[in-house]
Amino acid sequence: MHKTLALTMVLCACGGDKEEARGSSAPASASEPAREPARPESAVTPEPAKPAPVAPAPAASPEASKGTCKVTATGGVTLEQTSEHGGGRTLNVMQWHTPEMRTRMGYKEHGMILNCGGKDIRLSILTNKELAPGKLSVGGKGGDVRLLGEFPGEKASIMKSAGTLEITAFDDQRIAGTLDATVTTLPARGDITLHVTFDLQCYGLSGCK
Repeated sequence: MHKTLALTMVLCACGGDKEEARGSSAPASASEPAREPARPESAVTPEPAKPAPVAPAPAASPEASKGTCKVTATGGVTLEQTSEHGGGRTLNVMQWHTPEMRTRMGYKEHGMILNCGGKDIRLSILTNKELAPGKLSVGGKGGDVRLLGEFPGEKASIMKSAGTLEITAFDDQRIAGTLDATVTTLPARGDITLHVTFDLQCYGLSGCK
């Protein structure tokens, strides 16, 4: 009887061990969700800072580099105006045209038409004389130079003029000079004194290099 009891206890103990073994072999996911292995954070390379945009410099006016004409008026009208070289619409020097162009346009061999235009005064200086450094008379009977123009703000046109045009520099590339004259207008605005300075390059004409 003692042997039978001992054998029964041994068998029970062995059975219990087998049940524990089966229980321990159950997958861990049955009681706890599986965890994915941690992934290393990818290295992020910061973008280099972009330089601040630089605004482009304003393009230089091509006419500005070719010269200007400045007109100052005092007396019956007061103003100061500077206009830039605009090619043939500003300056025509007959000696700066080819002979073919002079014939086509009906120009004489010598002379100049200088237009100093703007909102305050539109002045034209005309001469048929051969250009060279020196002085030319303005207005009057038999004068070397004629002045035409108007003062738009005054609604007045130049009728008479008297004075002097001095050419201070002249060659096949450049002309410069000064003009001093007194003009009267219609309607009358009293005597107006004009002082003009110009320095202009050969530009936009058929014979310019």
